[in-house]
Amino acid sequence: MDFIEIGEARYDTQELINVAASSLFELGINGINSIDIHAPSNCITVGFDNVEDANIVHAIARSEPISNSKHFKCSDAVGFLFALNSVLNSWEGDQ
Repeated sequence: MDFIEIGEARYDTQELINVAASSLFELGINGINSIDIHAPSNCITVGFDNVEDANIVHAIARSEPISNSKHFKCSDAVGFLFALNSVLNSWEGDQ
C-alpha cells in the first residue's frame, strides 16, 4: 500500500481522498465525480460535474485553470491539501 508522509504521520491514499472530499464538501463544492491521489508521485486529480467547481479548486490551489475543463490536477497533493485546509479554516472562522 502507498502512503504519503506528513510530519511523522503516514496516510494511505484513501485517508487523503476522504480528507479532500470532506473538505471540499464543507466548502460547498458538491459536484465531485472522482478524486485520485497517486502517493508515489504526490499527485492529485479531481473530476467535477461542472467547470465552476473546478475553477474554485484551481483558485484554492492558486493555479491557472484549464479552459472549460471539469478537471483539476496538481503535482503537489500535500501542498494542495494544506491549502485546502487553510481555506477551510479561514472560511469556517468567517461563519
